[in-house]
Amino acid sequence: MASNAAKLAFGSLFVVACGHADPRVFALKAPVVRDQDLDLVTIPCKPKEPCGPQLYESSFAWDAADNTVFRPISEGLTLKPEGPARNVNAFDEVADSAWFTNRIGQRPMTPEQAAEGYCVAGKSLNPDLPDGSWLIDHGKDNGANPGFRVSSEGTKYMLKIDDPNAERATGATSMATRFYYAAGWWAPCDSVVYFKKSLLKLKPGLQIKANVGPAKKFDEKLLEQMLKGASRRGELYRVAASRWLPGKPLGPFTYEGKRKDDPSDTVPHEHRRDLRGARVMAAWLNHFDAREQNSMETWLGDEDLAKERADTEAGERQKQAKASGDNKPKDEKKDDKKDEKKDEKKEQPAAMHGHIRRWYIDLGDCFGSEWDVDGFSRRHGHAYLLDWGYLGSDFITFGAIERPWERNERRFPFGYFSAKDFDGDAEYWKNEYPNPAFSNLDEGDGAWMTRIIARFTKEHVAAIVDVGQWTSKRDREWLLNVLLDRQKAILHRYFSKLSPVTDVVVDKDKVCATDLARKTETWPDGAFTYRAAVRHGLKEQADGLAVTKEADGKVCVPLASTKPAGGIPDDAPERYTVVRMTNGVAPGPLEMHFYDLGPEKGLQLVGILRPAK
Repeated sequence: MASNAAKLAFGSLFVVACGHADPRVFALKAPVVRDQDLDLVTIPCKPKEPCGPQLYESSFAWDAADNTVFRPISEGLTLKPEGPARNVNAFDEVADSAWFTNRIGQRPMTPEQAAEGYCVAGKSLNPDLPDGSWLIDHGKDNGANPGFRVSSEGTKYMLKIDDPNAERATGATSMATRFYYAAGWWAPCDSVVYFKKSLLKLKPGLQIKANVGPAKKFDEKLLEQMLKGASRRGELYRVAASRWLPGKPLGPFTYEGKRKDDPSDTVPHEHRRDLRGARVMAAWLNHFDAREQNSMETWLGDEDLAKERADTEAGERQKQAKASGDNKPKDEKKDDKKDEKKDEKKEQPAAMHGHIRRWYIDLGDCFGSEWDVDGFSRRHGHAYLLDWGYLGSDFITFGAIERPWERNERRFPFGYFSAKDFDGDAEYWKNEYPNPAFSNLDEGDGAWMTRIIARFTKEHVAAIVDVGQWTSKRDREWLLNVLLDRQKAILHRYFSKLSPVTDVVVDKDKVCATDLARKTETWPDGAFTYRAAVRHGLKEQADGLAVTKEADGKVCVPLASTKPAGGIPDDAPERYTVVRMTNGVAPGPLEMHFYDLGPEKGLQLVGILRPAK
């Protein structure tokens, strides 16, 4: 997909060079709304060679060192160009893909749907089952928090245990996955679960690895030791339960380059708008631990996709049963032996048929994660762990400059997460250490993500906050208000540059759109003064249009067809119509490109541009 910026630049140069030039920037065709990477591909298997995409193991130490030291030096020496995102369609959006599926940004979503997240695609872990119904079949091999995997009713879940004084961590994981999923990324079903210890049953002979040192025997003594560190409510333990991802795990995705063994991975990751724009979402939630190790790729074959559909149906039945008060297991429950057979090694097939899906995982750092070293905790979101810019300026000024983190105030249980000193500019928000996609964020990427973030109403945010199951109403209200304040800062920053007008619809003899800045009351209503002009075909002069302000941010301009049907081709230059609209706040207009197909077919929208001026 060619970038909109490239099209605009080419079109402008062409007009300057040729005078009465062809005005057409976009072809007469629908925008790309579905990426080819969602198509299932067939990968032939070769004898004595691994078949299909293989596991990628990412080294935390090398990834940090590479992105902090070696990559910046290499790119500086080679003058590597950043350039606009390459997966932007004609409507200045991204198509549905294996990375991102348009949800709240493109279609109505209720607060309840936002609060469900990916959990809607399967069953939830049921704490009301009989004793021994949760079989512990695997330990949690790495990560900062201890945990273990359980198998229940034919589905696996990873349970993560957090410090009793860190209720935020358990709730944060569940909330953050809802924000990411509702926005459009793939994020797992993570939920806060309260359960009684008698539900657990250990699989004999289990061992658990660790970040360092030898594996240990996973027995009742080790389980008891783990649970001692869990938050509790009476006899019930509080944990974060993450449903096992569908498909074959392939390890994390990278923020740079392309996966060589995936024929559908055609856009360099650092040039994907969905990864670049994710920096704005990370800034909103303070997901500072946004590194490649906190992502996952899974290979989904025909059987995996069919199971996902079946699990969705089973989840719906479970939800209906719970609503009716019947929470007992049904006949669809699978026994453990049958489930274990799936993990047995099978003979290599002749070919693999499926596609790769990309996930954001391990989002527990959001909303105020704290480290053992207070100096690092204060800096989360403000500076990289090794920040050359701050080091240089502190060296020159002998540390005389007061930094935002020095003014931070700790607010339990959310650490230093707040709206204070957050101006909404993701370019100045920093994660743990740089990643190439975040570093390539440009104004168009930020504006795209902000249009999605603007769709989260107070009701959406409140419903997602409630997923954290906060024991303190005061904590819940505080977190809600901070998220809304940070959201408003982001809207104010990005809607003040490029046009926030979107959702263009042709309605008979008028064209209407929605100004998200006015709809969200980012500025007072009086700040919005709309102007519009239209240029038909080869005409040089644009004609003024009246703009009507309507409720809920809606704006309309009269625009009826002026060309007769037939006589000239539908895609002729004479039929090309361009409308430019400004809202009085953002200096950049919304530029809408149409083909006038005559009174019967009307105007067909073929492209949208948001130039800086």
